[in-house]
Amino acid sequence: MSDNASVVALQEASITPPAGAVSLGRIGRNIRAYRIPPTRTRGERFVYILYQGANPARGVNPAMITSFRPDRVEEIAGVYRSALGVVRRADNTLFASIHASASGGTDAASLVRRVATRSRQLALANWVVLGDFNRAPRFLPVGGTTGIPANSHIYESGGPTQLSGGRLDYAVSNVLTQNWQAARGNPRGSDHWPITFSSLRAGAGPARFTLGDNGGNGGVLDVYQARKTNGTHIILYHPDNGTNQQWTLHPDGFQNRSNRIVSVNSHKCMDVDNGTASREGSQMNIWDCHRHGPTTDTQNFILEHPMPLFPNLTTITNERTEYLLNVAGNGTTDGTPVIQYEQQYGPLPFPADNEAFYLHPIS
Repeated sequence: MSDNASVVALQEASITPPAGAVSLGRIGRNIRAYRIPPTRTRGERFVYILYQGANPARGVNPAMITSFRPDRVEEIAGVYRSALGVVRRADNTLFASIHASASGGTDAASLVRRVATRSRQLALANWVVLGDFNRAPRFLPVGGTTGIPANSHIYESGGPTQLSGGRLDYAVSNVLTQNWQAARGNPRGSDHWPITFSSLRAGAGPARFTLGDNGGNGGVLDVYQARKTNGTHIILYHPDNGTNQQWTLHPDGFQNRSNRIVSVNSHKCMDVDNGTASREGSQMNIWDCHRHGPTTDTQNFILEHPMPLFPNLTTITNERTEYLLNVAGNGTTDGTPVIQYEQQYGPLPFPADNEAFYLHPIS
């Protein structure tokens, strides 16, 4: 993972350094620093492990791997566990890795506040906290003396990050951006999925992504049986790496206000049964992309981010019908239809989970 990322935040790191790592000594009392030499396919990496607790060999240690040598590395003391912080002044940013208390992440908000406070003390404009918060992002308190700072933004994948179903791993930052879309990686034997953050902006051609709803168990939008014929329905299905689960955005409409959502498998556009004659509850499908415009066809969608606290959370509205993309009945099983439906709400101010989506970039 560190081959492709600028910053990797680890929890439960071993005190044994990676193979080939060269010791750079201690930083303070509890941090061990290492350099990993470059290879033909990547540059050098720097590893920092914060020895945590009375017995660090138990492996509840936060660690950071960076593609740059930080300007500063330090332990940020917490109530139960400390955070490990690294500074990159070129980005004016303090990055921190945390592993909140196993008793429901009761210290998670406190750790975030302490990192934010430390960034101000260091005259840094930005801070980013990554890790295992041990509580779902929706239940992280915001504001006041006990919550995360009121100007915080939570970047999450919209689905379980723990194999047992918990939604525990994400990032909190004072930076507001659409360049940190979250996606789940390969757990490789861990009981947590790694979460990657990257942009949908591609260097050459539209970036591919999968599209998952906020209310499910990790299912994504899928073109039924990878068929390519006009009218093939879109359903919810567990991720299987198929190109019929991959999509690209193509700006369209007045001042590129809307987007075509195009299937990578068939190069056909997301559409709806019966087009302009569709109704509430009509099922979504794929169809030959045509350029008739948003007032006469049903292939243009408006993607909006209604909650600054959750910048990744996206609602998708058909510009012609004005209905929202909706996972029927808030279903979670393979084969659940994806339909268009009037706007629904969850616990205010949240949109309904089955009308809130997350775009997951494919690396």
